[in-house]
Amino acid sequence: MPPSERSGEVIAGIVSATTVNERVRLIRQVPEKFGKAEHQEIYSEIAKAVYVKDLSPDFAFVHWREDYELEDIERAYTAACEQTRIFENTSPQVVAATILEYPATLRIFRLLLGLTTQEFAAATLIVASQTGQKPILNGTVKNIEIGKPISRVAAALAATVIDQAMQGQLFGNPPKGLRSKIDKPDTRNGWQTVRLFARERVPLEVFLHQRHYGGSFRQLLDATSSLRGDVVEQAVEELFSANGIQFVRTGSSNQSMIARKFSLTLKPAPDFVIHDPDGMLGAVSGCVEIRRGDISDGVNLSI
Repeated sequence: MPPSERSGEVIAGIVSATTVNERVRLIRQVPEKFGKAEHQEIYSEIAKAVYVKDLSPDFAFVHWREDYELEDIERAYTAACEQTRIFENTSPQVVAATILEYPATLRIFRLLLGLTTQEFAAATLIVASQTGQKPILNGTVKNIEIGKPISRVAAALAATVIDQAMQGQLFGNPPKGLRSKIDKPDTRNGWQTVRLFARERVPLEVFLHQRHYGGSFRQLLDATSSLRGDVVEQAVEELFSANGIQFVRTGSSNQSMIARKFSLTLKPAPDFVIHDPDGMLGAVSGCVEIRRGDISDGVNLSI
C-alpha cells in the first residue's frame, strides 16, 4: 500500500476513535509505522482533522494595553518637540532637561532609537559602567515613560545614552551582515533626519515601511504573547473538563511537582499532563503550529 494511503488510513482511524485513550494509543503508533520524515505531515493532518475545525481565528484581534494608546504618544511627542524646538536643540543637556521636566518624553527618544525598554535599560549599563553610575533598570524605564518622576542623575544618564546612540558612537560599527537600528529612514542621518521628518511630517510610504519591518502591533503582540497563548490553553482546558478528562495544566509554579509525581522532565514542558484516576501518566499535550497559506493556527495535540 502506498505511504499516502497508509497514512490516510491511520489518520482516519485516529479521527474516528471514540475515546481519548484509544486516540492516544493510535497516535503513539505513528513513530512505529512511519519514518521520521513523515511525522510532521502526519501530525499536522491529525491536528487539522481533529482540532482546527473547532478553532475560531484570533489573528484579527490583539490584547490591548493602555500604554499603547496613540494619545499618550502624541502628548509626549508634542512636549519633546516644544522643548527641543522640533529637535533643533538636541544637546545632552537639553534632552536631559526635557526628560526631567516631562518624563514621558523618554519614550519618544527611545522609539527614535528603535530600542525596546529592556534594550534601552541595557544601553544605560554600557554608559554607567564607564562613569561609575548606576544603570536604569527596565522597570524604571517603563515607569518613567508613563510619567513617573526621574532623578537628575538618571535623566543625564538617559540623555547621554540617547546622544551617543544617535551619533552612532554607543554600539560601534555593526558586524558584517548586520545593520544598525539607527540606519532607518527617520534616523539615517541622526538628528538631521529626525528634524526633517518632524518638520515635514512622515510621508505615508515611510510610515508604512516602518510598519512593514516592525510589524503592525508587533511590540504589543510580543508584550502580550503569554495572554495569546492562554487563549488556546483555556479552550483546551474547557474541552478536557467538559469531557471528564483528568489533567494538570502546567506552569512555572508546578514544574517540580509534575517532575516528582509523574517522573516527567520534558523541556520545554508540555502545556497539559493527562492522567488516569490513579494518577498514572496517560499523555502530555502541547501546542503545534499548523500553517495554511499565510495563516498560522495554534492547535493542541495530545501524544
